[in-house]
Amino acid sequence: YTLWIDATDGEIRNFELKRKESNGNNISQNHAVAIARKFVQEFYKGEMKEEMFYIDETDESAGIYSFRFTPIIEEVEIVSDAYTVNVSTSSGEVIKFTNDFSGTEFHKKEADTDVEEVLEKYYEEYGDMDYNGLAIVRSFYTRYEPKLTHSFRTVQDQQQSMVFIDVATGMSINQLYY
Repeated sequence: YTLWIDATDGEIRNFELKRKESNGNNISQNHAVAIARKFVQEFYKGEMKEEMFYIDETDESAGIYSFRFTPIIEEVEIVSDAYTVNVSTSSGEVIKFTNDFSGTEFHKKEADTDVEEVLEKYYEEYGDMDYNGLAIVRSFYTRYEPKLTHSFRTVQDQQQSMVFIDVATGMSINQLYY
């Protein structure tokens, strides 16, 4: 394993399994999500949104089930605190774990920007966007401070992404691709 630990709070932020193992059988998606869920529950026990992505096998590696678990507090997705867990399809082992922040605190407030205004303002840049609700993000543009945002799903050049617009300023402050 390669392990990264946060020097300020001692939390595990990332690890990767560096060996290749296979028992010759592939595990099911349901089995993989159970493994990932159990693993994440060692770090967070609250309500979470689950998303799954499948990464095809290549000559260098077996297929991977990749899961993102996003904490939800007061109906707000805490995107900055999301946990990503990759499970090998061939061994069922957790081969990668990532979590950039944990324990993010925020104060839910009324949005100064209207969702319809945001959709109109950013149509040229992002095209059709589907509103996904409120989310907390941290990014370079927020100086890594938590910001309450409107989150949207969109597709640009056949690439799915999430766009985050600051509820106070109406400015785009982050975009995640997946």
